[in-house]
Amino acid sequence: MVRLNPDLPAELERIVNKCLEKDRNLRYQHAADIRTDLQRLKRDTDTGKSAAITGTAETPKSKSWKSRSAIIGITAILAILIWVWLSYFYPHKAIDSVAILPFVNTTSDPNVEYLSDGVTEGVINSLSQLRQLRVMARTTVFHYKGRDADPQKVGRDLNVRAVLTGTFVQHGDSVRVQTELVEVSNGSQIWGEQYDRKMADISTVQQEIARDISDKLRLRLTGEESKRLNKKATQSEEAYDLYLKGRYYWNKRSPEAFKQAVQFFTAATDKDPTYALAWSGLADTYSLMSGYGGSMPLKDAHPKAKAAALKAVELDDSLAEAHTSLGFAKEAEWDWTGAEKEYTKAIELNPNYATAHHWYSALLSALGKQGEALAEAERAIKLDPLSLPVKTNLGDLYAGTGRFDEAIQQYRKTLEINPKYPLRTLG
Repeated sequence: MVRLNPDLPAELERIVNKCLEKDRNLRYQHAADIRTDLQRLKRDTDTGKSAAITGTAETPKSKSWKSRSAIIGITAILAILIWVWLSYFYPHKAIDSVAILPFVNTTSDPNVEYLSDGVTEGVINSLSQLRQLRVMARTTVFHYKGRDADPQKVGRDLNVRAVLTGTFVQHGDSVRVQTELVEVSNGSQIWGEQYDRKMADISTVQQEIARDISDKLRLRLTGEESKRLNKKATQSEEAYDLYLKGRYYWNKRSPEAFKQAVQFFTAATDKDPTYALAWSGLADTYSLMSGYGGSMPLKDAHPKAKAAALKAVELDDSLAEAHTSLGFAKEAEWDWTGAEKEYTKAIELNPNYATAHHWYSALLSALGKQGEALAEAERAIKLDPLSLPVKTNLGDLYAGTGRFDEAIQQYRKTLEINPKYPLRTLG
């Protein structure tokens, strides 16, 4: 810099050298620090406090002219320095994929576990509606529940660029949710926030978190996406609490748990008959009950599943989960055209909904459309790479298309996660 312009202040030379320091710990740690030093230098230069590198005596007029030149140079260099510093030392790629790890319940009462799980799932569902963001499915991220997982390692394993971690604690009628969004490439914190709310306002927390992440990542939302992100599924906090309990038991996938899920989902619809998500949850439960230990005969479960799914779609035609539930119900009565219509509608509404891709893949395979089925199965595995049914389905499709080595690999990966898992199961 001295050779280029000997009239520049010595302090500017120091700032540049610090930006280019080889030792990471001695470099500027934040762009704001560079801005502060440069603003201070500009102020000192304006008042004539900063000495020139050469120290040569000059006339007041010459000093004034050169001082103004230096100020102009500093202003131009300010933007360049920050850009170089951020680009060279902290190269940034747009965050287009994220995994939401299960929020850790730090409350001593395990009976509120459904709340921490529910808030986690709510954030996943909200963010998955954004087309610009690939969001890992619940099945995959809950594989890490109860583990002291390193966000960077999780991010690399799942091939995402950011990982959200959080804690949940309840004190009386108050809850606190602490969140941190970590960039996988360098382990730095992109964003963090603490939410202190009353239990009566718990349903709004997941929406706030999703909105804050969207804002921080500067995602350009369509009007429809923004509307969905701000939409409240129910005005009844009691119905919401019952819905979370229903999903908690539904995810356990056992005959007894399904019966409890039905009770909670039904209670939620009683509290709020317009609660489409609760009706969709009820449909999902009835749809799977006949396949898990024969919790309910198909002839009894199917009509209940279809009625609940139709009610969910009637209440909220923009709900991907509802159309997926209805597609599964129509598939059970061999209405292939109707089922395909519902699955494609669900995927159109929410391209990140892995279950829709998975079930649509199974339908396409049954119809003999193996190429399309494989494409949907591969989309599902990208969104839900640790889901055992999704991995098994992909293995079956590889085997059915003669790609036996890849099929064996998928089956092995499935059994590595759960050695007792039956390689053919439902949903």
